[in-house]
Formats: sequence, structure tokens, C-alpha cells
Amino acid sequence: ELRYLGHIVSADGIHPDPEKLRAVRDFPVPFKVKDLDASDYGLGAILTQKVLPEGDEHVIAYASRALSETERKYSPTERECLAIVWGTQHFRPYVEGRPFEVWTGHKSLVRLRNLKDPTSRLARWGMKLDAYDMVIKHRSGAAN
Repeated sequence: ELRYLGHIVSADGIHPDPEKLRAVRDFPVPFKVKDLDASDYGLGAILTQKVLPEGDEHVIAYASRALSETERKYSPTERECLAIVWGTQHFRPYVEGRPFEVWTGHKSLVRLRNLKDPTSRLARWGMKLDAYDMVIKHRSGAAN
């Protein structure tokens, strides 16, 4: 029996190393939205589904990506809006044609469709988001 690149090779075949599986199984799972909050360097999105009758949220998928050099220069509002645009496009097969909610810690995005003088970037993204049957809701940091 030989341990090689996270596998155990033996006469019985190739099997995953139990120590490596334990490391993945014991990895701490984030339980709060703020554990996956956007930063100056990346975007994150979580697709969840409410399970009735309890109303508990269950994670379906996580998604993240790094920001480009240009995107890092965006204002906090623009970065948060970019996360919403990117997240809805990423999970488009799941949300298109269905009503859904987007929860954000950035309160000003709740009024995205009603901004009096949005930047051209926010206006463009707002038009992209109009294609979805969605409601943007605020969840304060204390509620995360």
C-alpha cells in the first residue's frame, strides 16, 4: 500500500486517503452571510433555498471570483452592485423566470431602481437586473 497525492494505492485499487477526506469534512462551514462578505479583492454569492414549512435556508451553491485591477477601484456601492449582477448572471439557470430575493448588507442598493442620479455604471447594471423578477432586501450586519 502506497500513499500518493492524496490517494492510497494498493492491490485492491486506488482509494482516497481518509486523512484528506477528514480535512475536507471537518472544514468549518460558514453559517452567517457576513462570513462570505465581499472584500476589496473578490466577489461572493450564495444560492439558497427556503425549505417549507420550517422556512430554514439551505445552501444550494457557493460562487466567488477575484476582482480585476479596474474593479478594485470601484466605490463600495459599485462593488456590491457588481456582486449582485455577477451573482444573478452566474446563477441565471436557477433564477431566471422565477421570483427571488437578493439579500445585501449594503442598504443603498435596496433603492437601486429609484436612484435619482445613478452613475452610468449603476444605471447600466440596473437595466441588466430589470430582466429578473427579483427584490433586493437589506440585512444589517447585526442580523447576519
